[in-house]
Amino acid sequence: MPDTLSQDEIDALLNAISSGETPAAGSSAGAEKKDEDSKKSQRKIKIYDFKRPDKFSKEQIRTVSRIHETFARLVSNFFSTQLRSIVNVDIVSVDQITYEEFIRSIGNPTMLTVFNLGTLEGNGVFEVNLSIVFAILDRLFGGVGKTLDKVRILTEIEEAVMRRTLVKIFDLLKESWFQVIEIAPKLELIESNPQFTQIVAPSEMVLLVTFQIKIGEVEGIMNLCLPYLVLEPIVSKLTTQSWFTPMKNEASSEDIITIEKKVKNVTIPLKAVLGETKVSVRDVLNLQNGDLVILDRKSDDPINIKIGQRVKFTARPGMLGKFKAVIIEEIYRNDDEEVLRI
Repeated sequence: MPDTLSQDEIDALLNAISSGETPAAGSSAGAEKKDEDSKKSQRKIKIYDFKRPDKFSKEQIRTVSRIHETFARLVSNFFSTQLRSIVNVDIVSVDQITYEEFIRSIGNPTMLTVFNLGTLEGNGVFEVNLSIVFAILDRLFGGVGKTLDKVRILTEIEEAVMRRTLVKIFDLLKESWFQVIEIAPKLELIESNPQFTQIVAPSEMVLLVTFQIKIGEVEGIMNLCLPYLVLEPIVSKLTTQSWFTPMKNEASSEDIITIEKKVKNVTIPLKAVLGETKVSVRDVLNLQNGDLVILDRKSDDPINIKIGQRVKFTARPGMLGKFKAVIIEEIYRNDDEEVLRI
C-alpha cells in the first residue's frame, strides 16, 4: 500500500475537516484527542478560593455544632428560669467566614461582648441583637418582655445588668465545651460599634455560630465568633471520636490531683455517738427533768464516730481546753468492721 495519499483521499480529508466531522479512527489526530478528553474526565478539579481558605473540615464543623446545640439548650433553660418566661434558643448555622464579613453582617448599634477564653490564647466575640437585649432588660425590670421601637445604645445601668447575665452565659459556654477542653471565658469589654472590636485581622478566618432566640413575641439573633487562631491548638480535638469518647480508660495524674482537690473540699457530717438505747413512746412522753436514760455503753467504753450513717472510728471522749473532744483509737476499714488499731 503506497505511503502517499491519492488526490481523492486528500479531497475527502479536507472536506471532513471543513465540515467538522470526526476524523477516522485510524488517524493519529483523533487518537490524541480521545486520550486528552479521557484524561480530563478522570482529573478531579477542586475550586479553591485563596481569599477565603477553609480552615475547618466538615467533621470539625459538625462537632462544633453539637457542642453549641448543648449550649443553646443550657441558655434556653437559663433564660426561661431567669426571666420567668418561655424562651427558645436554637442553633441556626455554623459557618467559617472572614472576620471582615462577620463585622459587616451585624448592625450598628448592637451589643458586642469581647471575652477571653482563659486556657486558649486570644479573644472571642459574642453578639446579641439589641431587640433581644431590650426584651431581656424589660423582663428583668418587671415588664412583659417588650423591645423598643427604635434601638439605641445601652445606658450604664443597663450595661451593668447585662454584664451579670453575660457572666452566667459564659459559665454555660464553659460547661458546653467541657467534653473537648476546659475553658474559662472571662468578659473583657462591651462595645456597641462593630468597628471598635478588631480582635483579629479582617482577612483572618473565624468560626461563626448563629443562634435564633425567641422571648415571648420578640425574636432575634445571637452570634458567637471564634477566630481560627484561637481554636488552632485544639482543632485536632474537634472530632466525632473525641466527642463521643471523652472519658479515658485510665485517669491521668493531673485528673487524680484535680479530683482529690475537689473531694477534699466536700463537707460531710461527723457525729460522736455516746450511746444508744430503745424506749417506748410512753416513756418518752413521761420523761421529766432529772430522769436517767440507760445507754448501751458504760462510761469507760469507747464511743462510735459516724460519718453520715456509717461507723468509721471508735474514740475516747474528753476535753481539749474548754472544748469537748474525742481521741481516735480505731479506724474501721470496711463494712465488715475490720478495724485498724492506733
